[in-house]
Amino acid sequence: MGPWLILVIGVISGFLIILIGIYIYRVPMSKESKSHLQEEARSIARITLSKGGKPYRLEIKMPTIPKRLADFVPSARFGLYAIAAFLAGAILFSTFFGIIGIFGFMVRLPYLLIAYFLLCLAYRLDSRVSIGIALFLLALCPILLIMGDDYRANSAANVAYAFLAMGVFFQLIELFRERRVSVEGEESGTPVPEPGIAPKVGEISQRLSSRATVGRRRARRRFLIGLVALITVVSLVGGIYLAGRWFFVSEKAQEVAPEVTTKAEPAPPTKVEKAPEAKPSPPPKVERAPEAKPSLEIDKSKIKIQVLNGNGVAGEAARIADVLKGSGFDIQAIADADYDAYPHTFIRHKPGQGDGRWSASIPSLPGCSSWG
Repeated sequence: MGPWLILVIGVISGFLIILIGIYIYRVPMSKESKSHLQEEARSIARITLSKGGKPYRLEIKMPTIPKRLADFVPSARFGLYAIAAFLAGAILFSTFFGIIGIFGFMVRLPYLLIAYFLLCLAYRLDSRVSIGIALFLLALCPILLIMGDDYRANSAANVAYAFLAMGVFFQLIELFRERRVSVEGEESGTPVPEPGIAPKVGEISQRLSSRATVGRRRARRRFLIGLVALITVVSLVGGIYLAGRWFFVSEKAQEVAPEVTTKAEPAPPTKVEKAPEAKPSPPPKVERAPEAKPSLEIDKSKIKIQVLNGNGVAGEAARIADVLKGSGFDIQAIADADYDAYPHTFIRHKPGQGDGRWSASIPSLPGCSSWG
């Protein structure tokens, strides 16, 4: 499966996640609430004029286009979701394959995350999209750990944490926005009724009190659901992170075993005795040196290498990867190391592969002062 095919799959998956967040996870409005809102809109749009003491009524018809259809009518709205889907796919591609090139420019993963955050913040995209991507990446982490790909599992966990933080931030913004709208609706005054069509005594106060009660219950229920979901997701992320951390540290401890040195205690002084006279020894026999056995040939195409840039120079890892690929090695990934000021080049191998046969076959790389 090529990189571009994976990128296309990521874009399509991100777009489908956005559509699911729009059409499925939004709570549909019941017929009763629709009729209630339409009646309220008609009452607000009704204007009463008087001339010579006789009232005249002027009604303004409100548009009845469904909100979901109105959101997709402008082409700019569709382009917005297409850009968000492209960013989500690019982030997934960069998570598993390192730096991504867009129109000849090398784009790093933090820049893609910042662009996605600003896009969601400016156009108020649904917060469930970010949480859905975070859960998808968290579900991939155990699979990658079982497959032995610790580097991609660690990258997926970090990106999932970033998406989860963005989703929680957008959830809080939506919660505050809903509370502000409900408070403004409660504090706004009701239109003055016309003579002959005035509501019954206590009807207005009953509507306002019932609407405020329903709004508070709905806000409380959403807050509890969000709190439970947040605790569950944080617990899941913490468990997976600790499991991956323990697995990575244990494997690293097996690779690099500490050297134990012991100091020999000085021997007590002994009495000096005269040595007996040495007898002449016979001349030593000259033995032929054993013939050197031919070294085992190594298939370089079966050696999988990950090149990590640890000196902070842009494009250095790609240059070294080209040199190794030209020598016949299989390059698995090109990415940045966790530290960008390493003084030398280091080779890290899996347990049982550190006999030096394959590392000796690596060519001398230009620009490297020594090997660690």
